[in-house]
Amino acid sequence: MSWTSKIVSGQYITDYYSNGTKRFLPVLNKNSSGELIATLSGAGTFTLASDAIASAYNDYEVIYNPDTGLATFTFNDEVITSTWEGEASSQNMVVWGNGSSTNAGIARYELVNLTIFANRQPNSVLQRDTSSLEFDGSAEFLAIDDHLKVSFTTTTVKL
Repeated sequence: MSWTSKIVSGQYITDYYSNGTKRFLPVLNKNSSGELIATLSGAGTFTLASDAIASAYNDYEVIYNPDTGLATFTFNDEVITSTWEGEASSQNMVVWGNGSSTNAGIARYELVNLTIFANRQPNSVLQRDTSSLEFDGSAEFLAIDDHLKVSFTTTTVKL
């Protein structure tokens, strides 16, 4: 799963992949100093940027390796960790947007892409140009792996 987004403010912006046994959940936020922070479930907290880059559109990617059961998390093509174990979860979905009803955050998305590798060859199965969407802290996009039915769960999405 990869996406390009800008964290405008707040906390608990979640963009994650869950395969039915593990969840790879990066929680993105900007702290009071304006630093862009990623907390990776089961892997710790990382300061991604502390300057103008923290306020810009940035590229993120979660790459799951089914052979090792580990994932790699990248920020602007830089590997943050390649030994991410994730956390146990029975969820089977892809989610992006604000992941909390009590911790408001605002993110703007330019692109979200889900690629499934069949025989190690990429097949892009879900891609949405989200350049005109702004998630306002109470919105979330949810794709559940049930023959790739896709649905929106949201209260407010600004176009």
